[in-house]
Amino acid sequence: MFPPRDVLTLNRMAGTITELVELWITARSYAPTSAKQRRCILGLFVESVGDRAPQDITPRDVLGWWACTEGLSPATRRSYHVAVGGFLSWCRAMGYEATNVLEQVRRPSVPRHVPKVLTIDEEQRLRSQVAGVELELPVLLMLDMGLRRAEVSRARAEDVSAGWMVVHGKGGAVDRVPVAGSVAALMPESGRLAPWSPDALAMRVKTAMRHAGIHGHGCHSLRRTFGTRLMAGGASAVDTMRLLRHSNLATTTLYVRSQFDAA
Repeated sequence: MFPPRDVLTLNRMAGTITELVELWITARSYAPTSAKQRRCILGLFVESVGDRAPQDITPRDVLGWWACTEGLSPATRRSYHVAVGGFLSWCRAMGYEATNVLEQVRRPSVPRHVPKVLTIDEEQRLRSQVAGVELELPVLLMLDMGLRRAEVSRARAEDVSAGWMVVHGKGGAVDRVPVAGSVAALMPESGRLAPWSPDALAMRVKTAMRHAGIHGHGCHSLRRTFGTRLMAGGASAVDTMRLLRHSNLATTTLYVRSQFDAA
């Protein structure tokens, strides 16, 4: 299947890597965070090989850049491999004679990480730290319902009805999740549930954690703790996936610990 003629014409008007990156990101409909990451990676690639047309980049150029990444972590190198390889393949599909030698280079394997979750003691200390203050409801939305910090920032009391909450998630997704009893007890009649931006909320949660003697964690640790607690309580991976609103089971199995560490 060939690209539409107007798309080909537009791409040939934008001839260098830097010019093509925005077209690539638009074509793939990347989320803002993913788009930012890929711009950064392709920017570093350009610094290495020069801002040239894709068809002018040789296998030696690509392999030379790849060799310069050897001091980075396996996870970072894998991200670089995916971004640059994906971009070069897209250029070739759009009619350029781009060489994607990374197809012949094995992606680095990344050791399975242990998800960062709160211990039972840390969870109890955090609950005590935020009890009775404005931060309590936002923390419980993440800890007892698994919401992301951006979802908490968007949430309103009007989203809750008959024991269910409408969650406005990533990529414009809209889901319904059951409301935890701890959250229902604190629910106001109307208005925002957290009067802060996602970044401001993250700063307040980190401050509360620090005062509770909890270090090395952030908002997303609360979501991971929620998922881990579900599975430790006997929930299946499929049910946990649904409550976390993941698109596939593989994400969930990498996301939570199989056992809740009480140490």
